[in-house]
Amino acid sequence: MTDRNQQNHDITEASKASAYLRLFVTNQKRIQTYILMLVPNHNDADDIFQEVATVMWSKFDQFKPGTNFAAWGIKIAHNCVRAHYRKQSKQSKILEHDVLDIIANRTGELMDQQTDPQSRYVDALRKCLGKLDTKDRKIVQMRYEQGLPPQQIADRFSRNRMGIYRTLSRIHNVLVQCIRHRLVEENIT
Repeated sequence: MTDRNQQNHDITEASKASAYLRLFVTNQKRIQTYILMLVPNHNDADDIFQEVATVMWSKFDQFKPGTNFAAWGIKIAHNCVRAHYRKQSKQSKILEHDVLDIIANRTGELMDQQTDPQSRYVDALRKCLGKLDTKDRKIVQMRYEQGLPPQQIADRFSRNRMGIYRTLSRIHNVLVQCIRHRLVEENIT
């Protein structure tokens, strides 16, 4: 490569990095919020966010300028979250992945409506988690903070695994409804 070609290549790489950073910084809160909505353990969410940033940079050549960068990043984040849960437990989680997809879709709708989704959503999520009864809160904590597979949770509560899946699904639905209600209430007041 000649010096002139090397200089042109360096300028192109610098402008690519600049474009990526501008888009990433503008949209990072939305992507972080999305991850936090699906991964309540902050340490895990931070690790996933770092992985998402790395994957986004490595695939930035595939991003089509003029399209929605946040949506593209959220799609990558969704795949990283799924990989995180697969890694956490080798057991089949078909129901959980379906629930994860439902929450992800509803979350995307909520995020589109929010100007500062992270702080408002996280506040609403915390309040809604606080409203859960003790047993449900314990199941959520065991599943998402401790990373226990549903079978171990079922064993601790002397229930079957499908019962835990149904309970987690019900809790997710309750949380989604509670969060929606709080965010709507917030917009009215």
